[in-house]
Amino acid sequence: MKNNTDKTSMKLRLAVLSLTVIAVATAALGYMEHMSYLPYAAVAISIIAALVAVSKASKPKKERFISQISPALPVKNPNPADADSGIAKITQNDITSDGRVAWEGISDPVTGMLNDLFFAGLVATKVATARRRLWPVSIALLHVNFGSAVSDKSDEQKAANEFAESIMSTIRDADVACRLSRKTFALILDDTDEDGGAWASERIQLAQARKGDSRISKVSAGVASYPSHGIEATEILSKAREALEKAVNNADLPGLGLVIVAPQRPL
Repeated sequence: MKNNTDKTSMKLRLAVLSLTVIAVATAALGYMEHMSYLPYAAVAISIIAALVAVSKASKPKKERFISQISPALPVKNPNPADADSGIAKITQNDITSDGRVAWEGISDPVTGMLNDLFFAGLVATKVATARRRLWPVSIALLHVNFGSAVSDKSDEQKAANEFAESIMSTIRDADVACRLSRKTFALILDDTDEDGGAWASERIQLAQARKGDSRISKVSAGVASYPSHGIEATEILSKAREALEKAVNNADLPGLGLVIVAPQRPL
């Protein structure tokens, strides 16, 4: 790269020098021969020399800039199916009738929500962002109990879809909702402490209860947040799971279901 730059610089100097010599010679000839149009020609040649100098000088600089940033640029795979990341280019065929993106590998085929693989990859990034921006972030794990009206797989899928709609109609646009398993869903709530995470879970419970759908009898929730319950994503997620287990184990209690916030870690 350095040799190419040196050659370009040498050619640049020769070109500018040649044009400058021609411009001076033309001006001198016009003065001696009393040809009034030659000085104008000399000015035009000088302008051309200046333009060549500017355009040629910027090219090596641009090449150096591209060579510096190219290692950080994403490489486009001509065949998305071969990509190791599992994230393919979005096309119009990947968008469902209701506008959701159906990415193969990171979406739940039943509800269209993002799945556990996406959640696992995102939660660490969200916690790291919260540390950098000095704001809280909460994880809420939701578990549904199917009611007596669910008698087969088709009924279960309908119940999951209805609950997904309750979630999406309740959370903010900036929040992330995922389906982790048949009965477990997860929320990642930016700029939200544990109290806000509990309130978001309760609002989803109420939204589901208002539907009067007997397919879902209970919605239990476990909530943990940064920094109250941990600094790393794995620690926060572990606390949220422990809280969810307690809520599920007490699902027989009256009401819509328990929402349990994990105990704060010692300071």
